[in-house]
Amino acid sequence: MKKLVVLPLIFIIFLSSCSVAQNGEDLSSFILRINTLNEQYNLTPQGFIYSEENDDIYKFFIVSENEILLSFKEDNNGRLTEMNFVADNKFYEDSSSFEFFKNSLNAFINDENTYTEIIDNDISQLLKAQTKESVIIKSSNIEVSIDVTTLGIVITIYKDI
Repeated sequence: MKKLVVLPLIFIIFLSSCSVAQNGEDLSSFILRINTLNEQYNLTPQGFIYSEENDDIYKFFIVSENEILLSFKEDNNGRLTEMNFVADNKFYEDSSSFEFFKNSLNAFINDENTYTEIIDNDISQLLKAQTKESVIIKSSNIEVSIDVTTLGIVITIYKDI
């Protein structure tokens, strides 16, 4: 009889620990969320490199022949506070690369309403226009800075935690 009570209890504890990890603000949580958005990514934390010199975490990706650099900065508690997405200045023309960007943004923000507000600013049009000043989009505790140059695009997402 005790086994019948203990087994479901262990199962419930196991399930609740998974949901906490997915709702967290660290690299593992980001990876769980992005893999949930597209199961084909199959990302793992082991592929990311920690740079003590720059104090960031980064990884290069090739998505449909587009080279993409995804990097993060974290606070003293290991929570991701900044994400940088660096790509060719025409990456948005490829649907797979643009989808990877949107999924990365969504997984980092981790709030569907805030993500929708930012995407509704017609980001694809902002990525086409080269400007000398950064374009800033703010929503809730998120600030997105878009820099478009002739060499490439740098999108920086800051999160106040």
